[in-house]
Amino acid sequence: QSIAFFVIAPEANSHVFLANRLLLFPHAITSLALATAAFPKMVVLGSNAQNDDLRHKVNDTIGLTLWLTIPASIGLILVSSEFIDLFFAHGRFTDEDARWSSLTTATLVAGLPFIGAGQLYVRAMISLSNRRTPAILAAWMVPLNLLLSLGFVLGLGMGVPGLTLGSSVCALLNVILLKRSFHALCPGKSIGLKSLAH
Repeated sequence: QSIAFFVIAPEANSHVFLANRLLLFPHAITSLALATAAFPKMVVLGSNAQNDDLRHKVNDTIGLTLWLTIPASIGLILVSSEFIDLFFAHGRFTDEDARWSSLTTATLVAGLPFIGAGQLYVRAMISLSNRRTPAILAAWMVPLNLLLSLGFVLGLGMGVPGLTLGSSVCALLNVILLKRSFHALCPGKSIGLKSLAH
């Protein structure tokens, strides 16, 4: 929001704020709920060094997370314009503001599946008593997110949606790195695509 305020325009931070609020609703009822429910079982499996079972649990939960968050993400992208027009387009919030908020929401919500999968991998790492790796990766994502966002905004002229697109790209990179770290920390039998479909 600060980057939007100082780099783009003072009112631009409201688009980021609204997009974040709209992201939190599907996130809370899909991926966050699944990760919270799966965490106790992951802790038990991780503490008992049941690597195969832990990997199976994580992969099954990732599959369910994607099964819920991809349609939720697509659905919110499709209705974001109407939703914002209905609830926010009045007074000093113009139709142009609504259009920018809708675009900003679409680029942020596109990262919802990756945010959900990333949170699950973080919990899986914690179940193996490894908090350091997720913290280090998160610390690296901050400057990378800043560089990507500024590149999209200043380099490509994308405006406010460029900021949230940077966040979504970082969410994807983060989940890729977390997955690799988890599989390195928790060796076991390879889990195929059939498990991801459950």
